[in-house]
Amino acid sequence: RNPLLPSNRTLSPDGRWIAYESTELDNRNQIFVRRFPSGGDRLRISVDGGQKPEWSRDGRRIYWMADDNSIVRASVDLDGGKVGVPEPAYGASTASVWGFAVHPGDERLLVRSMSAPGAANASDRPTFDFVINWTRELRSRVSRDP
Repeated sequence: RNPLLPSNRTLSPDGRWIAYESTELDNRNQIFVRRFPSGGDRLRISVDGGQKPEWSRDGRRIYWMADDNSIVRASVDLDGGKVGVPEPAYGASTASVWGFAVHPGDERLLVRSMSAPGAANASDRPTFDFVINWTRELRSRVSRDP
């Protein structure tokens, strides 16, 4: 793979922007955004490295994994060319995060990891986080009528 080519590309919810990771600036994975499909100047989103960008449902925030495996987010006003200060998203993680997804309401994250922080030999054992009472939300969203 060419390190200068973007990877982990993802379109904004309105389809006008593409977020991606690339080493094009400083030989370190960073998160950038460009207009899509026309291209143009890039806008740097991450400060201290980043990978696996994800958009909030409304397109006003971008989430990514930082080099320390924490999940970070920043507010964006892309038409105005403005990026907010990156901040931790719902706490940091020292687990081996493999990926995550942003909840449509933007208030929760689903995190896929392979170890539990602080556990003995945590890297050898997969862990799971369970969401309790998720069926209640599902029932409220899906009609029970045939």
